[in-house]
Amino acid sequence: MQGLIVRDLWFKYPGSRKFVLCGLDMKVTSGEVVLVLGRNGSGKSTLLKILAGVLEPSRGEVLIDQVRASKVAGKLTGMALQDPMHQFSFTTVLEEVVVPLRIRSGGKGRKYALRLLRRLGLEGLAGRPPYTLSSGEARLLTIAAAVAGRPRLVLLDEPFTGVDPYQALIIAEIIRETALSGSMVVVTSLLAAREAVERLLNPSQRHKLEDGRLVGP
Repeated sequence: MQGLIVRDLWFKYPGSRKFVLCGLDMKVTSGEVVLVLGRNGSGKSTLLKILAGVLEPSRGEVLIDQVRASKVAGKLTGMALQDPMHQFSFTTVLEEVVVPLRIRSGGKGRKYALRLLRRLGLEGLAGRPPYTLSSGEARLLTIAAAVAGRPRLVLLDEPFTGVDPYQALIIAEIIRETALSGSMVVVTSLLAAREAVERLLNPSQRHKLEDGRLVGP
């Protein structure tokens, strides 16, 4: 089966006896938006890092189009972390989008990145250092970097945190358009924001992460 397959996924951090994730199963196909809800510390961020191929499962497997996630990390996956300032690696806003874009698509570069920044209202900030952005602008930039080049799998960790209502609408629109282009999108959110996020995204799948397991819609 093509798409994202998570099969009997278990994970614990080195030196810990406690599993953060316990026997998770998930299937996501092209065009789907999947919402994973949970409280702080429930393992949402850990799950996304495993799906992105940044962390390896303790047991089980994560496949993207039948290839292990860690083998295609960065090329088939794009991710926006919960704290944008922890994600920035380059000296300008433009570079934050251009570099992942070139990794995924090769030929596309500056002009494409500027169009994407313009769409998000960030074009005028292209030459600025990322750490000088407001929290909402920083969130939009990480999402731009995550979706640039239409990666196969887009992972967004609490993307609506710290943004105003207008920015939230832009983010939701970008998520829906990315899915319509054929990407798979997995979004996490705090349980407390469930109603608002579901209204913005109308996800095709809803999961609740509790005690390391996916339970109920």
